[in-house]
Amino acid sequence: AAAAAAAAAAALASFFCLAAAALASFFCCVAAAAAVALAAALTAASAITFTLTPSYYAKCFSESIPSDTPVYVDYVVAGRDGLMDVNFWVKNPDNKVVLNKQAVDHGKHSFMTGPGDADHLYKFCFLHELYKKTFDENSTRVITMNLKVGTMAKKLINPPSPLAKTADIDRIKQAITSIEELIEEVVDDLERYRRREGVMEYEAKRVARRITLFSAVACLVILVMGVYDFYYTKQFLRKKKFI
Repeated sequence: AAAAAAAAAAALASFFCLAAAALASFFCCVAAAAAVALAAALTAASAITFTLTPSYYAKCFSESIPSDTPVYVDYVVAGRDGLMDVNFWVKNPDNKVVLNKQAVDHGKHSFMTGPGDADHLYKFCFLHELYKKTFDENSTRVITMNLKVGTMAKKLINPPSPLAKTADIDRIKQAITSIEELIEEVVDDLERYRRREGVMEYEAKRVARRITLFSAVACLVILVMGVYDFYYTKQFLRKKKFI
C-alpha cells in the first residue's frame, strides 16, 4: 500500500511540474510580445519625457529616419535647485558623433541625415554625469525631448518670415507647396508604419505558433505520463494482489 501511494504521489508531482513549466513558458512568451509592442509604440512617438539619475552610463533613444531628411530636436532639463546640466549627443548609423553638447540644460539643434535609399538609425543620448563633488547622488533630472523630421523639421529650422510676400498668388503657391510636402511625408510615414505592422504581425504569429506547439507537446507528455503511471500502478496493484 505504501509503495502504491508513493507511485501515485510521484505521478501527481510529475504532472504538476510539467503544468508549471508550461504556464511559465506561456507567460514569458506573452511578456516578450508585449515588450516588442511597447518598443514599437515608443519608437513612433516624437516627444518623450523621462527621468535621468546620476550615472556613468548614458540613456539613449534610437529612431529610424529616412535618408536626406532634415532633423530637428529640442530638449529641456528640469531638476531641483542647483545644477541642472546634462550632456547630450547624437550618433549616426556608423556610430560617429554628429552632434555633441556638454553641460547644457536646454537646447535646439538640427542636422541632415546621410544619403542612401534605406532608413538610418540614429541614437539620441543623454548623460547625467556622476563625477562632480557638487552633485547629489540622489538628484534626478526630468528631461523632455521633442523630435521632428521632414517638413515639420524644416518649419522649425527655418520658420516663415513675417515679412514674406503679401501677394495672394504667392501665398497660395507657398501653401500648395507646403501641402504637397506634407502629403509626401504622410505617404512615407504610412509606408514605414505598414512595414512595421507587417514585422509585428509576423512576430505575433511566430510567438503564437511556438506557444501552440509547446502547449501541444506539454499536453502530449502529460497524457503519456498519466497513461504510463496508471498502467504501472495497475500492474503493481495486480502484482501485490490488491486488485
